[in-house]
Amino acid sequence: MAIYIISMESPHSSKEVKKEENKKESGMGKDMKKEEENKDLAIKEISHKEELKAQVVTKTANTKEQAIEQLRKLYTPNSKIEKLVQKYLEKGISLSKLKIGDNGAYLLAEALLKEGTKNMELDIWNINIGIEGAKAIMLAMTYNNTLTSLNIGYNKLEDEAAKAIAQALTYNITLITLNLSYNDIGHDGAKAIAVALKCNKSLKELYASSNMIGDIGAVALSEVVVLNSTIAVITFNNNKIGSIGATALSDAIKSNSTLLKLEIESNGLNEEDKEKLRMAKPGQLTLKL
Repeated sequence: MAIYIISMESPHSSKEVKKEENKKESGMGKDMKKEEENKDLAIKEISHKEELKAQVVTKTANTKEQAIEQLRKLYTPNSKIEKLVQKYLEKGISLSKLKIGDNGAYLLAEALLKEGTKNMELDIWNINIGIEGAKAIMLAMTYNNTLTSLNIGYNKLEDEAAKAIAQALTYNITLITLNLSYNDIGHDGAKAIAVALKCNKSLKELYASSNMIGDIGAVALSEVVVLNSTIAVITFNNNKIGSIGATALSDAIKSNSTLLKLEIESNGLNEEDKEKLRMAKPGQLTLKL
């Protein structure tokens, strides 16, 4: 006789088991999703840190001698440029508007590295240098310990050269005045400079008008206003800054004890934005709105 074993499990208990299984699968799915989200956040954080590291390259990446050799290879001999650079080294003449270009910047940077200079000012406003020429000058500034004023405005620097400027500011301990106006520097360049200025203790005057730093750049540089205890003058005229940037700057000013002058004319500020800035430190700050 065949014996049949009949299950006594009710249909309800079967359904409950399935529900429990579904719950477990759902829970596992949520855990996996959360794990993936955590991984994404970790990757973003690492990427951000690497970005900051890239903005501040170590000084030991090039020795002074290697830098001189590299600049010498880049320079194409030109007697007119050589005379102008020699006059600057000997007499401190302004090189402004002399259009020596990147080639002249290579020679000037090499001279600053090789011979140094007793001059305390370097005026290379509108000399038609681009990213590579600016990088060469900033390499020299990394090692220079005499210049207190650099005017590199009205050239073609953009964000990439601004990052080289940030590198120089990280190591330079003598520069007091820096003019970066009219250089198409955007928010990425502004962020790089902000990172450097958080640890720079010498710069007192930053002129950065007629660039394109926008609200993102203004927010980044407002952190400098909070943390830096030497900056006294900042100009951000004509920089596409709106309400977000103005609010960040007004909040930063409240906790700063050294800023004496802020220029932020010809931006997208409304009356409310301007009033916030006026009330941040009434009577203690010279404002141009």
